[in-house]
Amino acid sequence: MSILRESPKPVVDDLPMKPLEITVPFAEGGYLLSEAAEEAVAEIVTSEQFKMGGLIVLRGHTDSVGNDRANLKASERRAQAVADALEEQGASSENIEIIGIGEMRPIAPNAKLDGTPHEEGRAKNRRVDVTIEPPELEDDPVPESSDPAAGPTPSPT
Repeated sequence: MSILRESPKPVVDDLPMKPLEITVPFAEGGYLLSEAAEEAVAEIVTSEQFKMGGLIVLRGHTDSVGNDRANLKASERRAQAVADALEEQGASSENIEIIGIGEMRPIAPNAKLDGTPHEEGRAKNRRVDVTIEPPELEDDPVPESSDPAAGPTPSPT
Protein backbone atom coordinates (compact mmCIF):
# COMPACT_ATOMS: atom_id res chain seq x y z
CA MET A 1 0.00 0.00 0.00
CA SER A 2 1.42 3.36 -1.01
CA ILE A 3 1.25 6.46 1.14
CA LEU A 4 1.13 8.57 -2.00
CA ARG A 5 -2.36 9.29 -3.23
CA GLU A 6 -3.41 10.79 -6.45
CA SER A 7 -4.66 14.28 -5.86
CA PRO A 8 -8.22 14.84 -7.01
CA LYS A 9 -8.57 16.58 -10.33
CA PRO A 10 -9.97 20.09 -10.09
CA VAL A 11 -13.51 20.63 -11.28
CA VAL A 12 -13.61 23.11 -14.12
CA ASP A 13 -16.84 25.08 -14.11
CA ASP A 14 -15.76 27.81 -16.48
CA LEU A 15 -15.41 25.92 -19.74
CA PRO A 16 -15.58 28.24 -22.73
CA MET A 17 -19.07 28.61 -24.15
CA LYS A 18 -19.52 27.00 -27.56
CA PRO A 19 -21.16 28.77 -30.49
CA LEU A 20 -24.89 28.19 -30.91
CA GLU A 21 -25.81 26.59 -34.24
CA ILE A 22 -29.47 26.28 -35.23
CA THR A 23 -31.21 25.80 -38.58
CA VAL A 24 -34.39 27.75 -39.34
CA PRO A 25 -36.50 25.94 -42.00
CA PHE A 26 -38.47 27.65 -44.79
CA ALA A 27 -41.27 26.61 -47.14
CA GLU A 28 -40.83 26.38 -50.90
CA GLY A 29 -40.65 29.80 -52.53
CA GLY A 30 -41.24 31.58 -49.26
CA TYR A 31 -39.43 33.79 -46.84
CA LEU A 32 -42.12 34.22 -44.18
CA LEU A 33 -41.54 32.43 -40.88
CA SER A 34 -43.56 29.24 -40.52
CA GLU A 35 -44.52 27.73 -37.18
CA ALA A 36 -41.39 25.56 -37.29
CA ALA A 37 -39.26 28.63 -38.08
CA GLU A 38 -40.83 30.55 -35.19
CA GLU A 39 -40.02 27.64 -32.85
CA ALA A 40 -36.39 27.75 -33.99
CA VAL A 41 -36.27 31.52 -33.38
CA ALA A 42 -37.75 30.98 -29.90
CA GLU A 43 -34.96 28.49 -29.18
CA ILE A 44 -32.39 31.04 -30.35
CA VAL A 45 -33.65 33.89 -28.17
CA THR A 46 -33.66 31.73 -25.04
CA SER A 47 -30.01 30.67 -25.56
CA GLU A 48 -27.19 31.99 -23.40
CA GLN A 49 -25.26 33.03 -26.53
CA PHE A 50 -28.15 35.29 -27.62
CA LYS A 51 -28.65 36.70 -24.12
CA MET A 52 -24.93 37.51 -23.85
CA GLY A 53 -25.00 39.47 -27.10
CA GLY A 54 -22.74 37.30 -29.24
CA LEU A 55 -22.25 38.00 -32.96
CA ILE A 56 -25.17 36.54 -34.95
CA VAL A 57 -24.34 35.20 -38.42
CA LEU A 58 -27.30 34.29 -40.64
CA ARG A 59 -26.57 32.26 -43.79
CA GLY A 60 -29.58 32.00 -46.09
CA HIS A 61 -29.96 29.02 -48.44
CA THR A 62 -32.38 27.79 -51.13
CA ASP A 63 -33.03 24.63 -53.09
CA SER A 64 -32.02 24.48 -56.77
CA VAL A 65 -35.42 25.43 -58.23
CA GLY A 66 -35.22 28.74 -60.11
CA ASN A 67 -32.25 30.68 -61.43
CA ASP A 68 -29.12 31.62 -59.50
CA ARG A 69 -29.99 35.31 -59.16
CA ALA A 70 -33.52 34.62 -57.86
CA ASN A 71 -32.20 32.02 -55.41
CA LEU A 72 -29.54 34.39 -54.10
CA LYS A 73 -32.20 37.07 -53.54
CA ALA A 74 -34.52 34.54 -51.84
CA SER A 75 -31.72 33.38 -49.54
CA GLU A 76 -31.03 36.99 -48.51
CA ARG A 77 -34.74 37.62 -47.85
CA ARG A 78 -34.94 34.50 -45.67
CA ALA A 79 -31.92 35.60 -43.65
CA GLN A 80 -33.42 39.09 -43.32
CA ALA A 81 -36.72 37.60 -42.08
CA VAL A 82 -34.80 35.78 -39.32
CA ALA A 83 -32.85 38.97 -38.55
CA ASP A 84 -36.11 40.92 -38.23
CA ALA A 85 -37.53 38.33 -35.83
CA LEU A 86 -34.35 38.41 -33.71
CA GLU A 87 -34.37 42.22 -33.65
CA GLU A 88 -37.97 42.11 -32.40
CA GLN A 89 -36.64 40.01 -29.52
CA GLY A 90 -33.88 42.48 -28.62
CA ALA A 91 -30.95 41.74 -30.94
CA SER A 92 -29.08 44.76 -32.29
CA SER A 93 -28.97 45.05 -36.08
CA GLU A 94 -25.31 46.05 -35.71
CA ASN A 95 -24.68 42.63 -34.17
CA ILE A 96 -26.22 40.66 -37.07
CA GLU A 97 -24.40 39.62 -40.24
CA ILE A 98 -26.52 38.44 -43.19
CA ILE A 99 -25.00 36.23 -45.88
CA GLY A 100 -27.03 35.09 -48.88
CA ILE A 101 -25.68 31.85 -50.32
CA GLY A 102 -28.51 30.81 -52.63
CA GLU A 103 -28.37 27.22 -53.88
CA MET A 104 -24.58 26.91 -53.71
CA ARG A 105 -24.24 24.93 -50.43
CA PRO A 106 -26.94 22.24 -50.26
CA ILE A 107 -26.99 19.88 -47.29
CA ALA A 108 -29.14 17.31 -49.14
CA PRO A 109 -29.67 16.30 -52.78
CA ASN A 110 -32.03 18.48 -54.81
CA ALA A 111 -32.64 15.70 -57.34
CA LYS A 112 -32.73 11.92 -57.38
CA LEU A 113 -30.30 9.93 -59.52
CA ASP A 114 -32.95 9.64 -62.25
CA GLY A 115 -33.22 13.45 -62.40
CA THR A 116 -36.61 13.74 -60.72
CA PRO A 117 -37.01 16.21 -57.85
CA HIS A 118 -35.92 15.03 -54.42
CA GLU A 119 -38.58 16.88 -52.42
CA GLU A 120 -37.26 15.88 -49.00
CA GLY A 121 -33.76 17.03 -49.93
CA ARG A 122 -35.03 20.30 -51.37
CA ALA A 123 -36.99 20.98 -48.17
CA LYS A 124 -33.80 20.55 -46.10
CA ASN A 125 -31.96 23.00 -48.35
CA ARG A 126 -34.50 25.80 -47.84
CA ARG A 127 -33.09 27.18 -44.61
CA VAL A 128 -31.18 29.81 -42.70
CA ASP A 129 -28.22 28.54 -40.72
CA VAL A 130 -27.82 30.61 -37.55
CA THR A 131 -24.53 30.78 -35.69
CA ILE A 132 -24.10 32.88 -32.55
CA GLU A 133 -20.56 33.25 -31.32
CA PRO A 134 -20.20 33.79 -27.58
CA PRO A 135 -18.81 37.23 -26.79
CA GLU A 136 -15.06 37.40 -26.25
CA LEU A 137 -14.12 37.64 -22.60
CA GLU A 138 -11.23 39.77 -21.46
CA ASP A 139 -8.10 37.64 -21.11
CA ASP A 140 -6.19 40.13 -18.92
CA PRO A 141 -6.89 39.23 -15.28
CA VAL A 142 -4.44 41.87 -13.94
CA PRO A 143 -6.05 45.30 -13.66
CA GLU A 144 -4.16 48.18 -15.20
CA SER A 145 -2.98 50.94 -12.89
CA SER A 146 -5.14 54.04 -13.12
CA ASP A 147 -2.16 56.24 -12.18
CA PRO A 148 -0.43 57.30 -15.44
CA ALA A 149 2.64 58.46 -13.48
CA ALA A 150 3.20 54.98 -12.12
CA GLY A 151 4.74 53.77 -15.39
CA PRO A 152 5.79 50.17 -15.95
CA THR A 153 6.93 48.09 -13.02
CA PRO A 154 10.71 47.61 -13.18
CA SER A 155 11.97 44.04 -13.47
CA PRO A 156 14.42 42.76 -10.88
CA THR A 157 18.00 42.55 -12.14
